[in-house]
Amino acid sequence: MNRRKARLTDARRLALTDADIAHLRVAIESSMRDDHPALPPAYWRSRLTKLLRDDNLLTTQMKQITELLDRLEAGQ
Repeated sequence: MNRRKARLTDARRLALTDADIAHLRVAIESSMRDDHPALPPAYWRSRLTKLLRDDNLLTTQMKQITELLDRLEAGQ
């Protein structure tokens, strides 16, 4: 794969990760407001932990994921 394709692939992957983090933020906040959430905090925690395993996360992405994990922990 040439460098340009690799950069585009990396940029796309980072954009997808950003979108996933945004989705998880909305879903977690909604779940925490609900008295009977459809999915338990353990589910959201596992999704966030899976994202953290990506070795290519940006510092801001790691920070956002960590903040969501902290929010989940505080909400229990």
